[in-house]
Amino acid sequence: MKERPNFNQWFSTRRFWLKDLPEVDKMVDRRFVVENTQRIMNELCAVAASKSFLTQEIHAEKEFRVVIQHVASGFRAQFTMDGSGFGEVMSKSEHIKSLDPTKPDAADTRRYAGLGIGQRLYRLAQAKYPAIRWHKGPLSVYAEPLRRRLHAEDPYHWEGPCTWCEQVLPALDGKGWKDKGLSAFADHP
Repeated sequence: MKERPNFNQWFSTRRFWLKDLPEVDKMVDRRFVVENTQRIMNELCAVAASKSFLTQEIHAEKEFRVVIQHVASGFRAQFTMDGSGFGEVMSKSEHIKSLDPTKPDAADTRRYAGLGIGQRLYRLAQAKYPAIRWHKGPLSVYAEPLRRRLHAEDPYHWEGPCTWCEQVLPALDGKGWKDKGLSAFADHP
């Protein structure tokens, strides 16, 4: 593999170039790369396929919250409903206390992003509370594309970044997504 790039490895806060470590560099051959890539892919597939979730309901004076956590990844989301038929999602796992005592730390969002786990969390909440309409609230870089997809599939229940909604809905009567009934979304693309 003479044509491969000069890989580097981080140890703590320091980066080491493999070509500067000949004893390590010679071990990074095609077989090593293939085996480790396959091992990582198998681990990620197993995490993505896991159907084990934990749920906690929190009853507060003026609101009702549900935390749903995917056990294998540690991803979690908090769904807050205020009794008005609307709810908001906060899916920054690092800001939500883990429900799994064996994994008290924050989820590794960079490692597991893009595996569809967040979408499963959102869909579980929607299945559990089908009448709730979900405001978009502040969106993380991971949540924004997910909210776009959910909104495209079901614009009435999931508010999302949407040019059509921002332009067409207010033109109907000056009101936005929250104030519209199901029929207002009939022509939604």
